[in-house]
Amino acid sequence: MKRRVKRKPSMAAPVEFRYRAFISYCHADIKWAKWLHRSLESLRIDRDLIGRQTAMGLIPKTLRPIFRDRDDFTSGHSLKEQTLAALDSSAVLIVLGSPDAAKSHYVNEEVRLFKHRHPDRPIIPIILNGKPGDPVSECFPPALKFEMAPDGAITDRPADLLAADIRDGRDLMLAKVVSRILGVPTDDVRKRQVIAQNWRLKVTAAVVSVFAVLSLVAVFLVLERFTNEARAVERDKQLANIAQSEEARDKQLANIAQSIVQGLRERSPAQAGSGAEKALGDAVAAAQGDARLQKALDLLKANKPQEAESLFRAVADEKAARVGTDRARLEEDSKAAAAAYRNLGAIAGLSDPTRAREADAKAREYDGEGSPGKGSSGKDLPEAQSEGSSGKDLPEAQSDPTAAPQPSKPETQTHGGKSTGPRTPEGLERSKRANWKYGYYSREAKAERGRVRATIVAWARIGHGYQLTLERK
Repeated sequence: MKRRVKRKPSMAAPVEFRYRAFISYCHADIKWAKWLHRSLESLRIDRDLIGRQTAMGLIPKTLRPIFRDRDDFTSGHSLKEQTLAALDSSAVLIVLGSPDAAKSHYVNEEVRLFKHRHPDRPIIPIILNGKPGDPVSECFPPALKFEMAPDGAITDRPADLLAADIRDGRDLMLAKVVSRILGVPTDDVRKRQVIAQNWRLKVTAAVVSVFAVLSLVAVFLVLERFTNEARAVERDKQLANIAQSEEARDKQLANIAQSIVQGLRERSPAQAGSGAEKALGDAVAAAQGDARLQKALDLLKANKPQEAESLFRAVADEKAARVGTDRARLEEDSKAAAAAYRNLGAIAGLSDPTRAREADAKAREYDGEGSPGKGSSGKDLPEAQSEGSSGKDLPEAQSDPTAAPQPSKPETQTHGGKSTGPRTPEGLERSKRANWKYGYYSREAKAERGRVRATIVAWARIGHGYQLTLERK
């Protein structure tokens, strides 16, 4: 005996619409029709709404396409044929209401056909201007205001209308239309509009901020350029003034030295040798800014070289006393003392060559150059002149001109010139200065010791790492 199986009735498949909406309007409202058409097709639906099932079906990602009468017709077909096909393929009818639309035969006929052929589909009226029910400014056609009879005739029973008013704001009106098309509450659509509006505000604020920053940067760069140009011009002027002042100063110093040498030539030609002018020029340049040396120059102009020499000697001894008091300034103080003794030698040479050689030896001592027996030009002086005017203080082997020269001992340069016998305080001080300048505590020696220590530490670390590797294996 066969068992009968009852089949469940299948649910009707949802109707596929070619258009999401049909926009019905009169020619006078074409500007609003184009705006609404563009706004609906460019609208992006919120991702939280996409795919939700509503009375209008699944919510899509976009509302495209939207049919707009008179732009979507193709040639070769009659208006009635195209209109009926578009109305049958549209899920919603949107009517733009205005006094002109209320008098339009085409708008009234499109509404009547849509209501008669598809009474279950929604109609969304929009008020552009006018007032519903007002005899003077009526905005809806009769087919929209009244209900439809089964045979398609318009009755005199008023229809229930829920219209969106453009005068309440474009965004709100658009949100109401979209919510009716999708079948969702208006607030859900407004949320997306608020998000989009906030995003536009942020983008606008960002663009304005970037433009403002770029403007400020441009203004700053322009001001900086003008400032740099002004500074460059001012710097060039200062350099030119400095160069002029130095040139005038050099001329003045040269005139002073030349006048002193000229006076010496008139009084004592032997004192004004060929190198006297240059040596005096250096001494005169060094005298600038020092009251004692300026006074010494006045004494030289008055042909009093010995009195001027005493002032130069006081300055040289004062600078020599500073050497060694500050280790950080040892080299600088030594050079200053050497320059002071060279100036002293230039002045002393005008009256006594022996004192000039002594001052030159002092200068070489602080410069760390050669032995005291060499002159400022680096040539050997007679031994008798390097120790004094007579040869009494020299050893016999050196006082004898025929005796072979004895090799100098380097250690005598650092302990006072006494290779035997007690170490004098002067020699100990010289040894200390030489040790800081050339010996164990010099910069080069410290740097070399640092490099050696770094190398030892690096190799120790490498060996330690290698030992740990072996232990792990």
